[in-house]
Amino acid sequence: MFNLSNYEDVDTRIHKFYEMFEDGAIITELVSNDEEKGIVVFKASAYRTYVDANPSAVGYARGARKDRGVDAAFWLENCESSSIGRCLANLGLSAKGK
Repeated sequence: MFNLSNYEDVDTRIHKFYEMFEDGAIITELVSNDEEKGIVVFKASAYRTYVDANPSAVGYARGARKDRGVDAAFWLENCESSSIGRCLANLGLSAKGK
C-alpha cells in the first residue's frame, strides 16, 4: 500500500543525483506531443558524468491532459518530471527511498 510519508519526490531525487554525480547530467526529450488528443511522451536520460557516451539510466513517461487539477494546465511539465523520476528510479534513486 502506498504511504505518502515514505515518498521521496522527484525534486529531492534530482538533488541527490547531483550530490552523487557532481559532473552528471539529466537530459529530457519530448518524444511525442499530440496537442489535439492531449497526449505527450517524454524520455529522460541520466549521465553519471557529462563525458559519458551513453546514459546510465533512461526513463519514459506518458502524460495526458485533464479537464481539471494540475494536469489541466501543467500536463507537459508533470510528464517531463515523471520521466525524470522513472529514470532516477532505474538508476537506483527510488521514490520509496525516503
